[in-house]
Amino acid sequence: MNYLIYDQNGKKQALLQNVTSIQWKPRYWESGSAEIHARPTDENVRYLVEHNRVVCQERNEILFIDYVQRSDQNADGDDLIIHGSLDNLGDRINTETLAITNVEEGLRKLVTNNQRGLDITLAPSKGLTAKVTRTETTWQTLRESFADFCQESGLGWREIVKDGQMNVLEIYEGKQAKNARFSDDLGNIASQEYTKDLSGYFNYIYVLGEENGASRTSVIIDARGEGEAAIEKYVDARDLQSTYEDDNGNEHTYSTEEYTALLNARGHQKYAEMLSKAYQFECELNEENRIAVLGRDYDLGDLVPVISKRFKVANLARITGLNIVEEQNTNTKITLELSIEKMEVLK
Repeated sequence: MNYLIYDQNGKKQALLQNVTSIQWKPRYWESGSAEIHARPTDENVRYLVEHNRVVCQERNEILFIDYVQRSDQNADGDDLIIHGSLDNLGDRINTETLAITNVEEGLRKLVTNNQRGLDITLAPSKGLTAKVTRTETTWQTLRESFADFCQESGLGWREIVKDGQMNVLEIYEGKQAKNARFSDDLGNIASQEYTKDLSGYFNYIYVLGEENGASRTSVIIDARGEGEAAIEKYVDARDLQSTYEDDNGNEHTYSTEEYTALLNARGHQKYAEMLSKAYQFECELNEENRIAVLGRDYDLGDLVPVISKRFKVANLARITGLNIVEEQNTNTKITLELSIEKMEVLK
């Protein structure tokens, strides 16, 4: 892939050259990152500096440089090492209390209310309908709030170059990829790793709301499968109050049934979050087998079928991360990080 260097004002400076390795790691519902190793030529030393940016032309993603290191540990000569995040949302704190239900609307308002000169432009709204239980957020970085609400709702975000404009922030929803399928049987998976991590697993949830002590409103969610022993979890939902103010400052009160439904929804959200982390699949793609092409047939955030004959599982999985590695004199390697949405055990 090709990369351009820009200064912190968005002015193009140079084509990135004399690179020994690049690890480009965009993420769907959390902040991505990248690391670049390059020769310390005069041009690289001049332009690969903190606060400048590197743009991947094929993906339009932007690396905001926040770390620069000179090293003489490479046997082939000195290295210039840079890395940073693929967004600048960590540069602002939410200094107000904002209640969010519709995730796209709420996150857009979060940026607008806390921009304070931040070099970022909101893309037009996509009218996404994903919602969460009415939740208040305050005194977090915008990046932390985006990660919390996007993972809970299944949405993602990216900060890109769009129509020639730098730092355009999009909130989007991955699609069901129609022309992409990954399987060791098809030959487009070079290596694979399936992880079942039940260290944080639970199936019996106590959700406690407002007030204190015995007066706290509570619900119990029993998510045990047939014959499964209970593994208990406490969810503190005291941030969910039975009275709230709307955007116009008018006070409202939930009925007992409505408030109980809020607590139930919070418990189910926490259960779903846990499951998304418990079952993970990672596969390195075979670059010589281009049945499905990144950017054409599938992309970050999409749902794709992944079938492992080796591990005897068939998954419908969301692509939550891309690890794109380019080493000098070698082919580009792409690894998919996948969050399993549905899984079937093969016989």
